[in-house]
Amino acid sequence: MRKLLLMTLALIICFSLSVGAKTVIFEDDFDEGQLGDFPLYFNIFASSAENFEDEGDNGYFVGKWITGAYAIYNDEIEDYTITVDFKMPHGINPAVNYKRAAIMLRSSYESNDKSLEPDNGDPDNSSYLGASGIYFYCYGTTLEVGVHTKKNGGTTGPVNGTSEHAVKKEVPDSTKRLLGSYTVSYLIDLPEGKTFDDFLTVKVVDEKEKISFYTEDELICFLELSDIGDVTTVIGEGYFKEHEEGMPVFDEPSYQTVVLKDAEGNELIKVEEAVVSTVGYLGFASRGCGYMIDNLKIELNKDVTPEPTKEPTPTPDKTPGETEKSSTTFTPSKKDEGEKKDGLQADALTYVLIALAVVILGGIVFVLFRKKK
Repeated sequence: MRKLLLMTLALIICFSLSVGAKTVIFEDDFDEGQLGDFPLYFNIFASSAENFEDEGDNGYFVGKWITGAYAIYNDEIEDYTITVDFKMPHGINPAVNYKRAAIMLRSSYESNDKSLEPDNGDPDNSSYLGASGIYFYCYGTTLEVGVHTKKNGGTTGPVNGTSEHAVKKEVPDSTKRLLGSYTVSYLIDLPEGKTFDDFLTVKVVDEKEKISFYTEDELICFLELSDIGDVTTVIGEGYFKEHEEGMPVFDEPSYQTVVLKDAEGNELIKVEEAVVSTVGYLGFASRGCGYMIDNLKIELNKDVTPEPTKEPTPTPDKTPGETEKSSTTFTPSKKDEGEKKDGLQADALTYVLIALAVVILGGIVFVLFRKKK
């Protein structure tokens, strides 16, 4: 009986230790003196050596206009946590909604190269970035949470904002927008003492039907997603690439209802007819401004060992406007043999837990062996 109890206890301990284990699929502190593996895992718009800067021993990625205007992870991803030090060193122009920088997620493949484009063109200052997904615009002491929607009769811009914050405009027919959708947003003040004028540690936990946003491990807000259905949006008439008019920019299952709540669970906004991928892509996007990222880490919210994608995902023509530069590819120098190996980096905590479980099991076996004597 005692043997059975001890073995049961051992199994419970091992199971408890394994719960919460995660798999790191990308991690970079940009301190190698160059961008390292970052361009292998992220599709970077018009990337160049200028996208790397450092201060002393600390290096970081700099997204500029237009080199590095977006950096999007190569693969669709779900049920993950992204942690990053994010900085937006420029003030925003409240009269132009799209001149901002954001952490973006749940974007469709077809929407990725539109993530640096205004949804209704440069002349319409009510435009925000991109054609689908959720954008966390980070600037000053403000977090602006934007959700794409195709609902006719809605209003683009911050629900709780005025002309002092952004441009608000009624959208009678979303199909008339150049990217087939628009953004409804909400402004949230950061806790006292926190600002994106300096590097601020952000953590976004995407759990499929719930997405939580933290700064310095403090919950700021979360979104609840529901009502999955097939959604299609298309490029509108007048788009600067005439051959794309009428082509789908989003054509896949979407969460059609998104509710934003504060840290206490109070509802802030409810977005209907949302255009938000059920899986989608994540990354960083901007237009007409810059942003900086450091200490980037992406991990799945479970312990798995999938094969990583090392080749950049091909994308459609990335030209954001007739007068802007086309995308180029930055090829990093090869690492010396013996440096970081290809593949996933296992979470160090997982190894510690496994070792601890082995020690516990060894102790139990030792006790049982002594009892036999």
